[in-house]
Amino acid sequence: MYEDDFRASKESTNSQLNIIGRVYQSPGWIVAIALILRLVVALSTVEDQFSPQRDNFSFGWETGRIARSVALGEGFSSPLHAPTGPTAWMPPVYVYLVAAVFKVFGVYTLKSAVATLTLNSIFSALTCLTVFFIAHKSFGRVIAIRAGWVWALFPYAIDFAARRVWGDCLNTLLFSLLFLAALRLENLTSRRAWLGFGLLAGITVLACPPILLVALLLIARICYRNRRRGKSLALPASLAALMMLLVVSPWFVRNYRTFDRFIPFRSNFWLEMRVGNTGDLSDIVPDWSHPSTSKAEMEEYRRLGELDYMASKRRQTLDFISAYPDAFVSLTVRRFFCVWTGFWSLQLFSADPILILHAILTTTLTIFMLAGLFKAWRSDRALVMPYLLALLAFPLIYYVTHSHAEYRHPIDTIIVVLAVYGASGLVRRRSRIETAPKN
Repeated sequence: MYEDDFRASKESTNSQLNIIGRVYQSPGWIVAIALILRLVVALSTVEDQFSPQRDNFSFGWETGRIARSVALGEGFSSPLHAPTGPTAWMPPVYVYLVAAVFKVFGVYTLKSAVATLTLNSIFSALTCLTVFFIAHKSFGRVIAIRAGWVWALFPYAIDFAARRVWGDCLNTLLFSLLFLAALRLENLTSRRAWLGFGLLAGITVLACPPILLVALLLIARICYRNRRRGKSLALPASLAALMMLLVVSPWFVRNYRTFDRFIPFRSNFWLEMRVGNTGDLSDIVPDWSHPSTSKAEMEEYRRLGELDYMASKRRQTLDFISAYPDAFVSLTVRRFFCVWTGFWSLQLFSADPILILHAILTTTLTIFMLAGLFKAWRSDRALVMPYLLALLAFPLIYYVTHSHAEYRHPIDTIIVVLAVYGASGLVRRRSRIETAPKN
């Protein structure tokens, strides 16, 4: 009888382990658990979106303001605290998505907050799949499963999905889809595949303009490698570029007709340059420098209008760089290290101790990412080049303007893949050392 009980208990344990194993290895379960985690956090913190004292500006910030204008029939306008007319402050994709939510569920309502955070959570959970397939394409299924789970549990992915009405999660999903498509496009000559890539690239850069340089470099790399093999992809690549141009051109035309000048994606580049290059090191973006947090700057923005205000920021930025070139170089280097370590100043650490955890996590990820890059470079340089191009190109604009964790989020997908790959190599090497016979 005891033997039967033991056998039954063993079979039950094995069955449970098999179920756990199937769940662990299933991309579908990774996505499901990631979504549940994000929704739990979102629903428990949804009230944080509302700030009545600032007319709920924290509900999407500039995105929410413009979306409100669109939903109320006032057009793509007024990104800050008062009606200020047409704007090109933000790219259109996520703004119109939030505007659609406002149309259905009301402007700045609890239902709208739940709906937008749910959408963000879905985008972030689906990114587990793209992370899985990117890792699978490059490093195999074992790394893919681990990378998928890391993304499901990744603190930034959960936080940005569940606590921010912003385009971070959509941008990240689109970037990872584009990167995955580029990995699979290398051996394809189908015009349909290249047109599809151009369509995806156009939508992606309209959502997150810094991805444009990455997309162009990935296309150039594919064309270069195929040319060395004696195959020309000039026509398919041209079709992809044309499709991308067709997708983004309506936004360009709208901006030209509205402002009577060419504004390709966003109008606020020189403001972002200025707030990152004031010489004030007390914060990454000092409150006094930005119209969303400074009454004086907001009044100047209203008085001058958007384009003249941005022109004044251009003059201030160039004057600063001309007068203090060494300071600009120093700030650029400082921002570079901030992107990859999360560290800006000890003063910020003392003001917000959670930034210490941010710096530890960011630095750890960077170390393992570099280990993964080094290992991949040694085994197959062609394999690692798309990763290098994306990691080098995407943050360039943030080195000269200003950097925050959410800005880097799109490339966190490939950082996680490389970090998991690098960590797995280190773990195996350590295991071999520990189990080696001792003399």
